[in-house]
Amino acid sequence: MYLIGAALFGAMRYAALPGTAATLGGHLAAVRTVFIWTVPFMAIALVLSLVMKEKPPSEEMIDVAAGNIEVPEF
Repeated sequence: MYLIGAALFGAMRYAALPGTAATLGGHLAAVRTVFIWTVPFMAIALVLSLVMKEKPPSEEMIDVAAGNIEVPEF
């Protein structure tokens, strides 16, 4: 999921660059555009995280967290 977001915002930044002039002002304007578009996405993510139902951990995960079960480390 992170790669999709990075690709999306990278494409938005590239599209916001004015023409072929890669000046500092152009890059700053492109970053500002991406930031402005990021704010609504983050607001939607916040609302969705507040609305989601909490799912309790399974008995096995409770035992793992308590240290009762050995789990191989990867």
